[in-house]
Amino acid sequence: MINEFQKLVYKLSCIAPICIILAVSLYTQRCNIIFCIFLGFVGISGCVYAIFFIRLCEKKLPKLRITVDGISQDDTSVIAYLTTYLIPLIGVVWKNDLFIWILIAVCVIILGIKMNNLSFCPILLLAGYHCYKASLTTGTECILISREKVVRSNKQFQQVIRISDTMMLVERGGRGNV
Repeated sequence: MINEFQKLVYKLSCIAPICIILAVSLYTQRCNIIFCIFLGFVGISGCVYAIFFIRLCEKKLPKLRITVDGISQDDTSVIAYLTTYLIPLIGVVWKNDLFIWILIAVCVIILGIKMNNLSFCPILLLAGYHCYKASLTTGTECILISREKVVRSNKQFQQVIRISDTMMLVERGGRGNV
């Protein structure tokens, strides 16, 4: 499993597109160019880290066997994230209320950090990963991240890399079987 600092950085990378959109929004409103560049850099760095994070988990974390009772595609939860990413763009239309949109973005960031569990990062969807909601035989529910586009059966995912209590990665790699 990953440590608390890695969880925090991953959570911040999940909201990196907000930084990019805010940078564009602020730039169109002729705000300080240095601040816009900084926001854009933070956003792009967060996107790169999300992909780096998954690759690192594939190589460094141990594999374990699981038995899945039920599984369903959960990429639709990304829509909620995309909505929060698009909120700052409304600031382009309502230029006088930009402070309110920045405040909303800060609230989304704080909520993301305070969430107890990890969630699927929409950046990973662009990198070819998909999100599945799985019920395990142990009675727990978790998010499975995989490159598989279609789930044909519950037995398709038998070995995973445990990232946290609520997130597992179905991918080649890992440090042997546990």
